[in-house]
Amino acid sequence: MKKIKIILVIILVLEVGVIMLNKINQSFEHLPVEKIKGSMVYDMSTKEKSIGAVDNVFVAKINNIVKTVYDENDIPSTIYEIEVIENIKGNLPSNKTIKLTQKGGLNKDQKSYTFYENAYLLEEGQEYIILAFVPFNNGDLVIHNEHTYIKLDNNSISKKNSINIIKQYKEAYKNQIIPSSKVDNFKSKYEV
Repeated sequence: MKKIKIILVIILVLEVGVIMLNKINQSFEHLPVEKIKGSMVYDMSTKEKSIGAVDNVFVAKINNIVKTVYDENDIPSTIYEIEVIENIKGNLPSNKTIKLTQKGGLNKDQKSYTFYENAYLLEEGQEYIILAFVPFNNGDLVIHNEHTYIKLDNNSISKKNSINIIKQYKEAYKNQIIPSSKVDNFKSKYEV
């Protein structure tokens, strides 16, 4: 009888933990998050394949969120002002502020967020490796899911790890695998 009580308590604790974890994963800034399940056009399973699929890869600092815009279905896109620190693929200017669009963000009613699975807003003041598409002839740089950005930690302990991650992406660029189905050749309006 005592063993059964212990097992029931363990199960109850695990269930509460799972419920709490789900609630944490379903909110951002105390607002609920709606997840968009997207299918990937390109295989992004390795660094080489990811770099081959996108148009620009670079290290950038997120300066601020400029605004949120909405498509015809009211799906949000977040517009950031960023500063390119280092180009890995492509030739974006590093001496001026440019814009980056992320699919997802604060919904029009401002009561919830919508993101692609496992995506989140980029943090102001934080550095990331950005793998951006230029999907339209307007030249906008666009990211959408967790495969299109990697957060870099710049505290003294993690700085070496961030440097190693950047080196891995530079090496992967030398061996990029461009998908045979990639037919668009749009360039960013910021290319120099």
